[in-house]
Amino acid sequence: MKKVIIFTITILMTLSVVTAATTTPITSRYLQVVGEANLDYFVFDERGVFVDPSAAPVALREGWMILAGQEPVVLQGPQTTILLQKESMLAVNSAHVERPSFYLVAGSASFLTPTTYLGFLEVSTPAGLYTLKGYGEIFVTSDTSELVFSLGGDVTAFNNITRDTVTVKPFSYLNLADPLKKTKEISQTTYQTLSINPRKEVSRLQPKVAATDELTIYYSAPAVEEVKVVAKTATPVVEKPAPVVVEKETAPVVEKAVPVVSEKVVVTAVKVEEPVAPPVEKVVYDVYIAHTGDLHGQIEGDGIGYARLATLLDWGRSLSDRNLLVDVGNSVSGTPLAEAFEGESVAVLLDMLGYNAIAPSSGDYAYGLERLKEAAELASQFSNIKVLAANILDNRDQPIFEPYGIFNLKGYKVGVIGLSVPPEGIYGITALSDVVLANAQALVDEVKEQSDFVLLIGNTKGAPYGITSLDIAQEIDNIDLIIDGSAAQMPEGGRYVGQTLIVNSDEELKSVGLVAIHVVDGEVDDIEALRIKTSDVLSPRTSALASAFGIEYVPEDPSVVAYIGEQKRLYNSWLAAQAPPKVELPVVEVEEVVVAEAVVEEPVVTIAVAPLEAERDDTPLIIHEPAGISSSPEFSKKSFDFGVTLTYNFTFDNYKIDQYKMGLSINPYFGVNDFSIGLQGFFLTAGEFFSPTTWDVTNIDFTGNTLDIISQSLRFIDYVKYGQKGDSFYLIADDHTPISFGRRTLVNNLGVASNPYEEHLGLYLEVRQKKLGIEFFIDDLYLTRLIDSKDLVTGVRLAYSPVSVLSLGISSLATFNTSRDIKIYPSLDIGVTIVNQRKFQMDAFIDLTTVLKLNPFENTIWDEDGAVFAEILPNFVLAAGFDFHTNNWDFRLIAAAQNNSDGLLSLSSFNSTNFSGERMLDQAAGIYYSFGGEVAYNGPSFHFATSYQIPVSGDFTAIVPLDVDSTLTGDILGLEFGYTHKNFEAVVGVRRVGLISAIKDMAAFNDGIIGMFKDIGGLFVGTSGSTRLAQPYVSLRGNYSAFSLFADLTLVNVSGMTSQPRVTFGATVDLGKNSFKTK
Repeated sequence: MKKVIIFTITILMTLSVVTAATTTPITSRYLQVVGEANLDYFVFDERGVFVDPSAAPVALREGWMILAGQEPVVLQGPQTTILLQKESMLAVNSAHVERPSFYLVAGSASFLTPTTYLGFLEVSTPAGLYTLKGYGEIFVTSDTSELVFSLGGDVTAFNNITRDTVTVKPFSYLNLADPLKKTKEISQTTYQTLSINPRKEVSRLQPKVAATDELTIYYSAPAVEEVKVVAKTATPVVEKPAPVVVEKETAPVVEKAVPVVSEKVVVTAVKVEEPVAPPVEKVVYDVYIAHTGDLHGQIEGDGIGYARLATLLDWGRSLSDRNLLVDVGNSVSGTPLAEAFEGESVAVLLDMLGYNAIAPSSGDYAYGLERLKEAAELASQFSNIKVLAANILDNRDQPIFEPYGIFNLKGYKVGVIGLSVPPEGIYGITALSDVVLANAQALVDEVKEQSDFVLLIGNTKGAPYGITSLDIAQEIDNIDLIIDGSAAQMPEGGRYVGQTLIVNSDEELKSVGLVAIHVVDGEVDDIEALRIKTSDVLSPRTSALASAFGIEYVPEDPSVVAYIGEQKRLYNSWLAAQAPPKVELPVVEVEEVVVAEAVVEEPVVTIAVAPLEAERDDTPLIIHEPAGISSSPEFSKKSFDFGVTLTYNFTFDNYKIDQYKMGLSINPYFGVNDFSIGLQGFFLTAGEFFSPTTWDVTNIDFTGNTLDIISQSLRFIDYVKYGQKGDSFYLIADDHTPISFGRRTLVNNLGVASNPYEEHLGLYLEVRQKKLGIEFFIDDLYLTRLIDSKDLVTGVRLAYSPVSVLSLGISSLATFNTSRDIKIYPSLDIGVTIVNQRKFQMDAFIDLTTVLKLNPFENTIWDEDGAVFAEILPNFVLAAGFDFHTNNWDFRLIAAAQNNSDGLLSLSSFNSTNFSGERMLDQAAGIYYSFGGEVAYNGPSFHFATSYQIPVSGDFTAIVPLDVDSTLTGDILGLEFGYTHKNFEAVVGVRRVGLISAIKDMAAFNDGIIGMFKDIGGLFVGTSGSTRLAQPYVSLRGNYSAFSLFADLTLVNVSGMTSQPRVTFGATVDLGKNSFKTK
């Protein structure tokens, strides 16, 4: 039998190599067989060559296989203990300490990770792939049945055959062949039998007492009486580690190996020489960045607290010596205690906890600029803390603080750039000068040249011009990670903008942020962000995160508790004496944790730091009497903005400048945090500027019928905005943002762009809550379309995502007018995420839409009396396509089959052309097909977008023509280029209907060279009598501080198929709270 098994090794080795290729190869660590007495096993290297097991210890490498004989085998690595049952075969995909991966060819095995483990453990079989995150234990059997048991910790089970994914909760099991994919609880008896090390002393980590599992376990006689386990550190006691047979009462018996040990096993830690490391193929490790912010002077409170945070940090540093701890500011003021000692109580705590870098925010300037500069200098001299702020310059454009620091984490260099937003009224500094803006990219590039990973830390709340971390990520390249303040309100896992991940933690230590960077050969392979919340630390027994790591209690660090107690005593003494004492803090003995400290390399800067104006004989542990503090400053947790803009407009049509109109628009605005609203009052006149009777266009008019008055009242709203696209709640109502709805099959970049002649206000709302999502839009809140006897369009969509890769949507558009004609366009869509990686995402979707006339009611969905299919289903659009997303590029491919007796039921019928919202294609086309594609690029200063859609007849013999002119094709081209540089922005583009007809005219060459040039021009501006087909546009913007200039050129539809050019010039001044800050 053994000869047959050995003979098959060569074939099975091929399978193990293929499986290993599916996982990124990782450098081997010292995974080895333990137990001196048991040599009944066989080891084969990656070439299938037998390795003598008597040569102890043998370090198992990637691609190696081990076959257990008639005795079970115990394997142990730094973070993994494996019990391989008899006659079972296991291949090593990766033995890396933080991400081990194994392939169970046949048989069964148990896999255990320690309570402090933070990585992933992966076990694959011919039928499934199982992943354990963090601490836990799994038991896998892969024989006649495929069963996986979670003996602690969440296990993700992936079925290689059905491609289904199931989460196996702690103390439950899954039969992979179960079509219902239902997991079942296991009993305490089963757990105690299967577990390598059942923790009997902790009942919380065992199954429920009442749990039953209908599993039968058979035992045979013990094979050995004692196993010695080689351990580098203290190893848990191994008690009755393995079952022999597991089966359901009604299912076929799954035979398993005999138990390895007797009822009670003695585990002996044996000191052995380190085995010779195998050749290194890849260098793999994780870098951890912990971050806090907006502590507001709280040294105690309802959050995690410094004392328990110190314990968490000590645990983390014991697991990895590649770590950073940073703070984004607003930390040293905000409570009476902190302000009584000018923030030194908090500063000493930050030093005790081992912070590496801090970016001061508005609250950190509470004691004056000179005090902050002094504190930064002292921190640099007497601690490992770097106070960083690259954007704070003095009157000579010299940096006041260090702009950045390079932290060497055992060969992996992290460049940390500081960003600071000071409060208003700080004399002698600039926060965002032209020098900073002009050199921002150069500074990041300089840091990039010296480091492997670029991190920007800083609280952007209250930044000039409302700049956010999203803006920074969009405008500046080479930033890998941005850590913002709590006001950024990023999702718990962060948010990507291009290649940059943006994260934040919660204020007052209600959570601590953690970013894990997986590095392979010096390159970032993956980034994972999470938040450790107060509930995870104070109530770990009910926390899924804490349970995953086996954490039941987080104690307070005694040295930190002692220091906080002393500070409170000093503060109470000061209150009793009604004067802040000048005392020396007691030196707190802190037991030093032996970890590899981050080596800080001084940044290479081209400009010198301005020298301190005064020197003080000081140490970080001396509290000085506050100089003239009469009251504690209050730091609002809300960010306000308000003001008014004045805009002068000068416009004329058809290049007839003598027929100009001019006007004024007054726009007050107000904003608080994520909410902002703008109002407006405007007029245009060709007569007297200050004579309302000559105003041709204005919203200051309350004449007409009821609908007119309602419209005029609504036109006082300029815009309303809340949140950002992608937030859990997002609302935008303005006159220029295109609307895309649902899968974008009917409503794709619906143009609401308007001008003072004809204003529209489009509204779009998106709400996301866990697995549910709601979308709503209306194309014209001003009701202009209703007044003009046109249809008003609105839509609502409900989306549900049962799993992260699947989305189901049900939606409907609705149109109505003053004649009370009402139609709805119900739709059902399905979306599937095929690939979801950091730098690439691929989605597929399908969408089915029809139309139903409600008033007067008419069944427009089907006609049972129809003679042919096109008559039976007179109205439908069935569209399917793919969306591709990379860091800077977006692509879409779409195809649709459609039959639209209703004029609006066609692919992208609501768009940005002059034909939007009306029948465009031939009504007699019958069933036809549309094919389209989109490409968009968004770079730091340049953007480009193009789209093309072509309708083809049902027999693929012709292009479907326009309904208004059967000689013109119905294809649509969109093309746009944009450029932004500092304070200048330019956009030029064209939307062209009937592109193929225009190309045919140009190629005909009927009127010679002159005619050809006319045809080329007609390609972009339309031809005589058909100027409506083309929509070229040019937009120029320039601004400096509160002043801006603009110029626009576009074609506007006059009537029928004709349009004419419109030129608009203007100037705007912004008189607001933040308008005149230095730019």
